[in-house]
Amino acid sequence: MTARVAERLATLPDIPKEFGEDGGHFYRYYDELADEIDEDLVKSLKAQPDGILIFAGLFAAVNSAFLAITLPQMSIDPTDDTNALLFEILVG
Repeated sequence: MTARVAERLATLPDIPKEFGEDGGHFYRYYDELADEIDEDLVKSLKAQPDGILIFAGLFAAVNSAFLAITLPQMSIDPTDDTNALLFEILVG
């Protein structure tokens, strides 16, 4: 919440006992304050996806670079096949 909104909340007008008793002053004040809070909320929500998208892009770039380097170095371990066949002989 901005300091401007906090200041306005400190000086709230009196709530009328009946609707329209104060000529709509309280409700106009409420509408203006709600509009300010909504604008602040929209600005903060618009700023959040930018950070998330930057993080996601960097994460994808690092993962792609890592995979491009490590995938060619990966090879099949021949002892895995041998161990699996020996286990089947032992069990079966």
